[in-house]
Amino acid sequence: MASPKELKAHVRQLALKRIEQMIKENKRIESDYEIVKQIRNLDVYRQAKKVFSYHPFEIEPVITELFKDEQKTFYFPKISGDELSCGTGRLVRGKFGIYEPVSTENISEFDIMLIPGIAFDVNFYRIGRGLGYFDKYLKKVRGIKVGICYDVQIFNNVPHEEHDVRMDMIVSEKRTLMQNKSR
Repeated sequence: MASPKELKAHVRQLALKRIEQMIKENKRIESDYEIVKQIRNLDVYRQAKKVFSYHPFEIEPVITELFKDEQKTFYFPKISGDELSCGTGRLVRGKFGIYEPVSTENISEFDIMLIPGIAFDVNFYRIGRGLGYFDKYLKKVRGIKVGICYDVQIFNNVPHEEHDVRMDMIVSEKRTLMQNKSR
């Protein structure tokens, strides 16, 4: 029987193929627009002041339009050793080529957290790139965790382990899933 790590690797490959297909079909720009619209329609986002967000990398949904929302302060992750921290202000390419803040702050609570992933499921589990940075960080901070993805990245079930942190919501271009309800 395959290990959880092997099962996750398989789901990652499948999700990446689905994303590649969606991109080949030229649906990415329209999907990114719809995801931003879905996020802006969330009550929790509209009321948020402190927003933890990723800066889009490679195949992640492009949500940079949100960063223009002036009534919000956006905090971005920074990889420091084997830990994530966060900060605001100027972003530069860091480890793995991901844009991250030059300086960090010790923030332990956010109004909303926009979290990327490779795959999600309807039980709010997330599979990332496999290095565990987000799961470790999410256990140390508080905030409403919103998985951001394309609809092709949502599965009925993905393998998960005890250390995996569940999302409170998942937003794609087609739907918003919320714990105990969906719309």
